[in-house]
Amino acid sequence: KNANPVLIEVLEDVTQEPMVRHEAAEALGAIGSPESIAILEKFKKDPVVEVAETCELALERIKWLQNPDTTNSENPYLSVDPAPPAQTQNVEELKTILLDEKATLFQRYRAMFSLRNLRTKESVDAL
Repeated sequence: KNANPVLIEVLEDVTQEPMVRHEAAEALGAIGSPESIAILEKFKKDPVVEVAETCELALERIKWLQNPDTTNSENPYLSVDPAPPAQTQNVEELKTILLDEKATLFQRYRAMFSLRNLRTKESVDAL
């Protein structure tokens, strides 16, 4: 959480490379501090699509973390991902969500991380 001011400064600095700003937004989402919501809201419409989409994902992750009904899912990789895995473990359902261009990016990422976490041939093939 102590890194938030520096990460916000990097995200706001449009002279930074897009990937650097993307990483700052992703880190804000990983930290999950509600104080980051305003800055992420501001930049979710950034003209740089990678920055905008990352801010959108970070916002959704923070909102998910704030939900009292949120359940911690098993992550065999111990990573802090941009989105939590989806609740379902049905590979066909997850594949459908992943490929659905009308689904939100957050929903699609949740499906992707669920498929990764399943670690089966079928789930890997779906990816």
